[in-house]
Amino acid sequence: MANSLGRWSSRSRVLSRVLVLCVVALAASSCRRAPATACSDVWKSDDFQSAHVEVVGCSTRSDLQGAPFVSRYRVAGRYASDAEQSLIKDFSIKPLQRTCCLWESTDNAQRDANGKSLSITMASEETTVTDRREWAKIPYFYIEIKRYDREP
Repeated sequence: MANSLGRWSSRSRVLSRVLVLCVVALAASSCRRAPATACSDVWKSDDFQSAHVEVVGCSTRSDLQGAPFVSRYRVAGRYASDAEQSLIKDFSIKPLQRTCCLWESTDNAQRDANGKSLSITMASEETTVTDRREWAKIPYFYIEIKRYDREP
């Protein structure tokens, strides 16, 4: 009896390891991002390669019209002006304006080198900062670039 319990215990350990590996593999396959070519950094200029701008993530938004690939970045407030200037230079976005309780630049539509539509937004977190010279007090600004492979 003890021998059969020992075999069962050994089998159950093996089965539980296999089960865990299967669950991990299944989770990994269901959490895949969009293909790297579709979700690679849209903003490729030398200025963007700054150590101050962090890639937050990239995803495909098939639930939105045109199913865009969305690249998200963030930059600390003290470097936000540099990022804003790069976006103005690279994509001709409008300068950030104070609106209600944040700084933002929206409705910036462009075309990339391949003729694909881009929508670029830069905005701060909610803040009481009302003067650009105090942007360093804002923890993060967020940049979102939507690239549409299909016209919206």
